[in-house]
Amino acid sequence: MRGVPILAALGLCLGAGVVRAGVYNTAEAESPLSDRFDVFRSTLIALKQIGIAPEDAGPAAPEQPFHKRYTLVGELCSRGTPPNLTVEQRLQVSAYLIRLRKYREAVAVLALAERPGFPERDNFLVFSNLATAQFLAGQAGDRDLSRRAGENLSEALYQWKPAWKDLSKDQRKWIEAIGWNESQFVRYRKAEESLRKLFRLRARESRPPANPTELLGKEIEALFDDGGKPPRPVRFVGESGKYEAGKLARAEQAKLPPDALPIVQQLLVWLPDDLRLYWLYGELLNARGEFASALEVFTEVNQKLNSFDKPGLDPFTKKSPKRDPRFLKGPFPPPVNRDEDFSRLPLLHKEHLLALRAAKKAAKDAFEREVQTQPANPQSPAVTKPPPPPPSAVKGALPIDFRSLAVGFAFGLLMAFFGYWQLREIRRRLQGRVAPSQG
Repeated sequence: MRGVPILAALGLCLGAGVVRAGVYNTAEAESPLSDRFDVFRSTLIALKQIGIAPEDAGPAAPEQPFHKRYTLVGELCSRGTPPNLTVEQRLQVSAYLIRLRKYREAVAVLALAERPGFPERDNFLVFSNLATAQFLAGQAGDRDLSRRAGENLSEALYQWKPAWKDLSKDQRKWIEAIGWNESQFVRYRKAEESLRKLFRLRARESRPPANPTELLGKEIEALFDDGGKPPRPVRFVGESGKYEAGKLARAEQAKLPPDALPIVQQLLVWLPDDLRLYWLYGELLNARGEFASALEVFTEVNQKLNSFDKPGLDPFTKKSPKRDPRFLKGPFPPPVNRDEDFSRLPLLHKEHLLALRAAKKAAKDAFEREVQTQPANPQSPAVTKPPPPPPSAVKGALPIDFRSLAVGFAFGLLMAFFGYWQLREIRRRLQGRVAPSQG
């Protein structure tokens, strides 16, 4: 009986909506991708802050309305998940738990998908969510779940037919009911293929990162390559063979698919806490000429690494060391300028960050020199107003000679005076003639 009110409460949150790529949730709006770095970063920040206390979120990430829904569902599920959830409801609950970083709880909600005879067995979106939860749990240290993640994602892609026309009638009906069309179906499947490649790359590592200095690995994430045997990953260098700000050699550019940036953005929407993916996003920004935005990404990653003041702190807990009860007693390391501390960056990553910093400084210095060559306002020569145009240069105006006008005006007054005097003289004479006649 306890599960009934919980199920009813969940029903208020798990309404119909749009599917979000990667972590599929039909109860939430799709997280938008954007060609603009500032817009996409805002999307990513909002996803990173799900489940984070407002005092730990920072001023750059105000609480969003949907954050409260995630928190509510997480609290309800902590009291026990009802056993009679539908396939779509299990999909939604698992997505909420993944966003809240409760990976093992999400695996438990979707565990029926791994058992024969359950309806979840035929739903590739359920397998995708299950694989994501297992992968993230593996990143946090559970190697067995990490291995199973690759198997379940392969199962998801096996059921996820390459073409829309290959879907069964029931599959297409369900996909259309949750708001997908053929274009979304193809685009999300391509993102899943890239995710499977990411899983395989990470599975080759002998163990998960033990401390923040290992989070980025030694090389840039080899998600894109030339497709050869063996494959040659993209080297983010210019034509000179060295790392260059805003440039990528043509031979390396040819290894990138046209939609490389949207693919990485889609994976980041799925895995917003993955620093290695975020660094790859910065490399792609630099490759298309946006080195200032790439530098912001690299700087954020370095600052994030430097925020883990104690080796061994689980980076996926998103807890500040000063708030973590394990480190309240200290001793704390002396304060350092985090922007100048690159000790936790691998050598290659440090080289890239410093190259972009130097390019930004050079651009700033060049701009300041250009400004200094311009005359300053206090020393600028006095501006002489041009003389007014001659009267004949004014369109529609007649030439005016003020001297002639004054002479004419004086002559007119004189003529008026003489006219008035003459009139008085005539009038006097007439009066003189009339007076004798009357006498």
